[in-house]
Order: sequence, then C-alpha cells, then structure tokens
Amino acid sequence: MCVRNQIQSALVLVALLTPMAHANSEPSRTAMQWGVDIKFTDASGHPSWTNGSAGKLLFDTDNDGLSLGYSFADISTRLTDTLDAHIVAELIDDDMGAVVDLTEAYLEWRPLTQSATRYRVKLGAFYPRISLENTDPGWRSPYSINPSAINTWVGEELRTVGAEASVSRRALALLGGAHTFSLQAAVFYGNDPAGGLLSWKGWSVHNRQTRFGDEVPLPPVPLIQPGNWWDGQDPFITPLLEIDNRSGYYLNGEWRIGNRFLLRAMHYNNRADPEGYKNRQFGWRYPEF
Repeated sequence: MCVRNQIQSALVLVALLTPMAHANSEPSRTAMQWGVDIKFTDASGHPSWTNGSAGKLLFDTDNDGLSLGYSFADISTRLTDTLDAHIVAELIDDDMGAVVDLTEAYLEWRPLTQSATRYRVKLGAFYPRISLENTDPGWRSPYSINPSAINTWVGEELRTVGAEASVSRRALALLGGAHTFSLQAAVFYGNDPAGGLLSWKGWSVHNRQTRFGDEVPLPPVPLIQPGNWWDGQDPFITPLLEIDNRSGYYLNGEWRIGNRFLLRAMHYNNRADPEGYKNRQFGWRYPEF
C-alpha cells in the first residue's frame, strides 16, 4: 500500500498591475495576474509518475521538504477596443525539469453590437470549455489546491489549438437573475494522442498542467516495452501532437442564471485516426463526451 503524508501550503499572490494614470492619459491596456505555490512535502511510497514509474503521486521522496510547486503569469493586453491578446506562462519545477513554457496563448475578438446578442472569436491555443471548476487565473481552481480527477486529466491531455466562435444572448431577469444562453463551436488541430495518457497511466489528482513542450512520461507498462506488441510507442505521450492532419471539433451549449446556476453540455471529438502514427506517437480514437 502506498502511504503519503503531505502538508502543502499554497501562497497564491495575485496582483493586477495597472500603472498610475497620468493626466489626460488612457488607463493601462495590459493586466497581469500572477501566482506562486510554495509547498512542503513529506511523501512515502512509489516514485512519482513524473519519473516514468507506476506511482500515482505527483511527489515522492525526492521532493521532500520546502520547494516551489509552480509559478505562473496570466497576461492580457488590449490591442484595440475589440481585440485582446492573452498568454499564460508557467514555471514548474518537478522530475520533468524546471522549464518556463506556455499553457495558453490566444487572440480574442469581441465586436461591438447594439443588440442583446454578443459575439466572440478566439484564435490560438486555449482550454476547451469543459471545466466548471478551474475558473481562476492560470486555469487554477479557487476551491482546492488540487482540482478533481477529471480536471486533472483535462490539464494533462486536452488543449484547443485552433479557433472558437461564440454567440450569447441575455434574456429578461427571471427567477432571481438574468438568463444568458450561449453556443460555442470550435475547430482545432493537435490533441490526437489525447486519451493515451489516461489509458496507460490512469487517473491522477494533482495541479500540474501540461505545457506545449512537455513529453509526459508513461509508466513501465509491459505492452510498450521493447519486443512487445505496442513497442512503437515512446515511453512518453506528447498530448498536443497532430498526427493525421484531420481537424477536431467541439460544440458547447450553456444556460446561466446570474452567478447562481450554470448548465453546460458539450460534444468533443478530436477525430483522431486510430491507425495514425507519427514521431512514435499513436492517434487515439477520440475521447468523446
């Protein structure tokens, strides 16, 4: 049995940087929110899965003591009155190395309208509209240090690299709040190996997000060892790789009542070719939900 005793204190420092406005000058068009997680770990059991082991924990005895869990900068810049640029950069120091890389980078266009209908277009790399939990800057959860298992998996394997179009309309205030209905549709490339990490490693609970340059290690599953049936697979997954040059898509619908109620339904399909193979990575027939 694996036993883990861990005390982790998170020091999250969020700052909105707005330079002082001078007379007759416009407010700042750039805002940065940033956070730092400092952890104290006392772990026992199998080595961490980030070492390519069969362990289920993010930390092991190599991480004992006080250390940096992660730090991030969430930056938004208004390019024009209707166009924003948004990037999220992270530094994670773990067994996979201490590297600064991006987790999101996209442009967002919101045209001005005279009606109650609103439109938005996002272009770049961003999370699909799945999580109801990770709503803080840097795609972090305000409710706990680690998100749920399904949101952990989203952070490990899913990312939209493409375009999303959204239309929403606000209705009259009824039942204690304003009703907003919205629809989103996205087309994206990459994410063909999505589902592979979950299949080989299984569920985990941690707050690590895969960055664009990451090669996420796999446990020593016999099937992928040299000489076995699936030995064409590298001992890691590259979740954001495009293998078959076929676009994926998702469709999403939402109903919101103020800040009290949100109902969301999504269909996500990466349209991966299950016989696709590139750079020793396989396409996984889509995780569909």
